[in-house]
Amino acid sequence: MCGLADPRARPTRGWGVAVVATLLIALAAAAAWKLGFLDGRRQNASAAAVVDSAALQSGLRSSVRKTRRRDPPRIKSARYPAPCRSPAPVLVYALERMPKTFFVRLAGGIPNPDLMTDSLVNRYKLQSNGYEPAWNALYVKDTPPNIVSALRCEALVNSIEEVAYNEMGDIR
Repeated sequence: MCGLADPRARPTRGWGVAVVATLLIALAAAAAWKLGFLDGRRQNASAAAVVDSAALQSGLRSSVRKTRRRDPPRIKSARYPAPCRSPAPVLVYALERMPKTFFVRLAGGIPNPDLMTDSLVNRYKLQSNGYEPAWNALYVKDTPPNIVSALRCEALVNSIEEVAYNEMGDIR
């Protein structure tokens, strides 16, 4: 007509660019949030504590943490007298019981602990499954009090601890 744009025509070029730009910004924000730039995972410890607190209050994170179940505290027993100057401690769960199953924990840095624990088993005629590397200990059962007293004076022994069992009968 006279060179002016038709007021009834829809502008398509400017509108399409605006939509694409908005989508790109939204996509970049989502990627930044997913990578941890917006939720505090890449901040220092004090800022992360504030973010964690806010997340707990908002319900985004659970306050239940997966923790290993702790054993009850062990008590140093005086029921097993030892004839040496510095005996290894005997740790039990209740003083009124006389346990018969123990972990004989070894001192650190012992070369070839399998061979050393075998010598203890043979010397004291212990009922044992052998050395347990995961616990750095010798598992012994049906051990009389006089043998426990004698084991306290062995240089290889760091401590003697009563074995705890869980509800299923497994060692804790």
